[in-house]
Amino acid sequence: MSWWSYEKEPSGRIVYVTSDYSAIMPLFVVVCAIGTLQYLMSPTGTVRFLLWSGFSSVLMAKLRLFRRGIWSSWGPEKMTRGWATLYKVGYALIALGIFLIILAYRAAR
Repeated sequence: MSWWSYEKEPSGRIVYVTSDYSAIMPLFVVVCAIGTLQYLMSPTGTVRFLLWSGFSSVLMAKLRLFRRGIWSSWGPEKMTRGWATLYKVGYALIALGIFLIILAYRAAR
């Protein structure tokens, strides 16, 4: 989804302009803010914050492909550079969260 606006050229002609602004981005910011508060309140909130942040990052990047009609893809090859970076960061956050879960499990044994 893009943000649509219009501009007037000097000749008086109206031209529609799109910007690559996702309508989900404000929701993503709110989720990150809630996750940060959860992190500050609880030590186990760190792992949950990492897992949910990673999942939401991957989901946002994949939604861009779904909107373009690409329903199956493996990896970020068909994504633009920004969304591919978000996709990779999302999986890195998920991997870090799983690593911390395994580390905590080993420490508790």
